[in-house]
Amino acid sequence: MADFQLVRDRLRELPVFNVIDAVVRDVRAGLVTVVAASTGSGKTMMLPGALADVSDHQIVVLVPRRFLAIDAAFNVAELAGTKMGDKVGYALGQMDGESSQRSGETRVLYCTYGYALSSGLINKAQTIILDEVHEADEQISLARAVLRERKTAEPDLRILEMSATVDAEAQARYWQPIAKTSVHAVAAKALDCDVENESPMQAGGNDRTIEQIALDLLKQGRKGIAIFRYGVKIVENSVLELKKQLASAGLRDVDIVGIHGGTPSDERRAARRAPESGRRKIIVGTNVIESGVNLRWLDAGLSDGYRNVPYRRDDTGADALVQEDLPQSGLLQQIGRVNRDPAATGFPRGLFLLHAKKPFDLRRPQNSPAIQRENLIGVAFRAASLGYDPTKLTWDIAGAAHIAALQPRLDQAKRELMRLHLVHDDWSLTQEGIFIRHLPVSPEVGAMLYEAKRVDEQRLRSPGQPPRVMRDVVIIAAIMESHGLRQDTKLGHKGDQHRTSDLLDAMNAFRALRREPVAEKVLAATESVLANASEEELAVLQTERAELQALCLKQNVSLNGFVEVARLAGEIANRLGQLDTGIRVDTRAEDDKYDAERYGEVQRCILNAHANRLFVYENDGLRDLLRDFGRNRSDAGKPFNGYELARGSIVAPPKEGALLAGALREIPSKQAGEPPLLVLTDVTSIPPEVFIAWASARAADHQPIAEDGVIENGRFNAVYAGKARFEIPVPPQMRAIASHLASQPNSPPRGGKNGKLAKRVP
Repeated sequence: MADFQLVRDRLRELPVFNVIDAVVRDVRAGLVTVVAASTGSGKTMMLPGALADVSDHQIVVLVPRRFLAIDAAFNVAELAGTKMGDKVGYALGQMDGESSQRSGETRVLYCTYGYALSSGLINKAQTIILDEVHEADEQISLARAVLRERKTAEPDLRILEMSATVDAEAQARYWQPIAKTSVHAVAAKALDCDVENESPMQAGGNDRTIEQIALDLLKQGRKGIAIFRYGVKIVENSVLELKKQLASAGLRDVDIVGIHGGTPSDERRAARRAPESGRRKIIVGTNVIESGVNLRWLDAGLSDGYRNVPYRRDDTGADALVQEDLPQSGLLQQIGRVNRDPAATGFPRGLFLLHAKKPFDLRRPQNSPAIQRENLIGVAFRAASLGYDPTKLTWDIAGAAHIAALQPRLDQAKRELMRLHLVHDDWSLTQEGIFIRHLPVSPEVGAMLYEAKRVDEQRLRSPGQPPRVMRDVVIIAAIMESHGLRQDTKLGHKGDQHRTSDLLDAMNAFRALRREPVAEKVLAATESVLANASEEELAVLQTERAELQALCLKQNVSLNGFVEVARLAGEIANRLGQLDTGIRVDTRAEDDKYDAERYGEVQRCILNAHANRLFVYENDGLRDLLRDFGRNRSDAGKPFNGYELARGSIVAPPKEGALLAGALREIPSKQAGEPPLLVLTDVTSIPPEVFIAWASARAADHQPIAEDGVIENGRFNAVYAGKARFEIPVPPQMRAIASHLASQPNSPPRGGKNGKLAKRVP
């Protein structure tokens, strides 16, 4: 028997079974094949194995999210009667290890689009399945663009695209200029679900909330209800509200579970199990219950009809989540989860209620490609790291206006990457870009890690100066990438040693939790451990999680956020170790002396890398610095981009022979006899040769920093908006050059408005 024949035998009643032979034939013939089949039709479970049984190489299946890769691999392995990691496996993160389970015998490999792109697997695999292509995020778009380029040069490359709600003909048209295509639209079962719309409660009105609707459905006899919400926090709040209302109504036979991307895999599986005999169940979740999930016990569904979508803000350059109406394709994914098995639910028809102002038929059909709205720096860097010029790729966007708008945005991404010293003008990677290309972080945060590497290498060259900055910056990088460490960013800002940053507060809270013995036990529960754990071992794990949860609450830290940050920090640290930097990172180590110098080194890495990421923090002095800087730029009619500040740093000691320059403002001291303080904004680090050439040519138009702006010891004492105080040295040769240039006849008068010192150089 073929390795995966048993899977097909067990799922032969599902609709996709009838097209397996035709799909396999077309893929093997080199046609780019598109399969459109409803949710639960067997695409992800049957087609990869069917291809593996007739192929002499590995079948790689790409999915948008980690939990989808893990769950699909476990489900197929179970159906095939094989051990996880043998014939079926998964790969996540940026490296092999605890985040992956596979072997040399793995025939079907499930992984995320991100893994395939960052690891280079997208350039190597010979048969690739693109699953859930309707989501159209930036990684899916890049994967399609790269494969289109490969298909042009490699006609034998095998590509299969799948989705429940995709416009199959439109998907095929993207490939038709360079390859023959094949479309298989699998007829869906008749919808066993009635869809209704109910506008949400208005101020002062008596309309029902989602939780009240769920309660009414229970009273009507419904036994399994799914509630689709658009964010983790709203899921958690909805669970709490439901528990209150159920207790008030005296309904004690209902289990309520919340589920999202950060929920551990064993809890995800438990949440999806059918309710026990005599009990009913409500599952509240984000899009983790929208795709690739079989919940045959559901007889009703509720949706708020929204999704969180990242957009780049024009005022700050930062990415921000924006609440949008879910398109029809997303709602169809949700509707398709309800009453898929009337024999199991006992209801001839299910009920799906859209609790939103905009009804189904007024929504757009599909997601627009994310590359039309999101920051392109990440996707552009990933393309460059794979050896492609992103401006020459054919992207999956339609419409002349959208295509025309993409080029200047890619040019802007290139400028930003060049400011971070990650790419050259021809899109080839710099030394820094090569260093960070396999790190599991965005290029902006990768630049921060490279700066930490440079700082620690300098320390290693000094006797008695062990590396220490990378350890802190790895944690900060993981926090920045996860966005989910703090339970409530508006509370618990105790102020770090220098009272400027709740980002550094979060780092300190994480370090304290990471040293707890119970944290090590919880983090040791990898996917492979959870898959093989007994019920007794899982019960112990639940107790340990509860203990860690109590410790997290004391630090105002989310348990799921802590686990996510800890595992990402571990991945970053492991990868840095593989790069042979000579710097070893242990996020569990005891603190060294945390003095002003160390604090400055950490801030230097943060500001010199990617300023925009700091806008996600509510009470952060660093964020405030950047916000004020952005406001000043806006007042001057210039759009603010955090990278403008990232070129240099207020807290960075200048390199040998360099000059820190910027806008200065004198602050008279309140104490008699003390020298004034200087406020510095728009700070830039300028190499001496650049400064001399510029100042010599432009002295008539711009006033360089002169000797009278420097205190006797050759250091600036600077304060920013009352939030932080720094001393910034100015090398003697630069002071002399500045003094000489300022004394030339063609120099403008010294001083700014009202005689205050206010000098500005770019």
